[in-house]
Amino acid sequence: MKMKNIYMKKGFTLIELVMVIVIMGILAATAVVKINDVIQAGRVTKSTADVNMIRKALMSYYGDNAAFPVEVAQGVDPGLAPDYIDAWPDETPWNGEYDYNYGTYAAFNYDGTAGNELYVSIDQGADALPSDIQAEVDNLLDDGATGAGNVRGSGASIDIYVAEGPNS
Repeated sequence: MKMKNIYMKKGFTLIELVMVIVIMGILAATAVVKINDVIQAGRVTKSTADVNMIRKALMSYYGDNAAFPVEVAQGVDPGLAPDYIDAWPDETPWNGEYDYNYGTYAAFNYDGTAGNELYVSIDQGADALPSDIQAEVDNLLDDGATGAGNVRGSGASIDIYVAEGPNS
């Protein structure tokens, strides 16, 4: 006859429970990082879609009026809504503003006549956009190098070349 050990109980040991908790913690941390990456990728995609919408609206405006809209204050629709876009985007995905610019920008002066460069900025005000975000936006819209080409990163904003207006 075998005697049963009255001290044997079914269950998990402390080590097994700690291991499960550690593994769950690692999985949760990985998920948070991945979720943040997905959110950031969505913000970049949204901002590039907004800029492309504004670019197309500006070119349509030019086609109808043989001129681009005059310079306006930051975050203000230059007269594109409702005929060319439904509404000017209220804010960037990073809580900044889109800025329509028609003036001098030496890096975008391709025709040699300063003062007629048309570009859109994804502005952040006092907060600088991280360089990796600037590079992602540049990669989707241009060549991936924020110091060259038609997209320029400048810390607090990303400037995107649209066109050059008529020489005045």
